[in-house]
Amino acid sequence: MKIKKCITATLICFTMVGSVKAQPSPIINVSFNVYNDDPSELRVSFPRTPVRVPNATLEGHILSIDSCDGCEVQLLQNDETIYTTTVISGKVELPKQFRGIFILQVIRGSYCFWAEIEL
Repeated sequence: MKIKKCITATLICFTMVGSVKAQPSPIINVSFNVYNDDPSELRVSFPRTPVRVPNATLEGHILSIDSCDGCEVQLLQNDETIYTTTVISGKVELPKQFRGIFILQVIRGSYCFWAEIEL
């Protein structure tokens, strides 16, 4: 009887361990700040329409960003660029070995959109 209870308890434990799944990364909306990388451009003429700030979300190490194919993406830490890539099909996969707080920069033309993110 004692062995039967032990085996049952062991099976219950293995069943519970087997059913534990990794939680998906939460989807985080990225709110960008913007600045013009070429202030002389503003002195010549003012744009008639406001700058369209891209919408972006971060899920784990995947950055999804709209209306920005071909834009350059940079990760900075301690005022130093540590990673650079280009947006293709609205997505960028950031290196999984990067952990911590970074400055994310998206450069489109003379405008730089930036936000602080945590990976």
